Amino acid sequence: MKYNVLRTGSGGSGGSGGGRELGGNGGSYGYSSGNKGNDYGGGSEQDDGSNGGRGGLGGNGGNGGYGGGGCGGPSIAILSGGSSNPSQSSNSFILGSGGAKGTSSGNSGATGNKSNLYSP
Repeated sequence: MKYNVLRTGSGGSGGSGGGRELGGNGGSYGYSSGNKGNDYGGGSEQDDGSNGGRGGLGGNGGNGGYGGGGCGGPSIAILSGGSSNPSQSSNSFILGSGGAKGTSSGNSGATGNKSNLYSP
């Protein structure tokens, strides 16, 4: 084999990351029986105390994060002689570029790799 070129295409671009989602709603008001803050003690207790107000609403959950960008696709060339051992000279690999990384408002993906392998 002489003067051969093994050429590959470029890898595909990674996908964009998804948007973030809103957090969940907060919990309901705190209460005791009868939807009061606390129960009245009765005749054997001190009668000048009040029942107190019920607790406030719980806070909303925090927003979720942005999805990360996808990794770019690879560009890989493999030349394998199988069980034979061919004589070769002046052969070359011309590789396309690795795919572009996917974008995100959070973390972008990685750029795709490119590699060649010769195995006689």
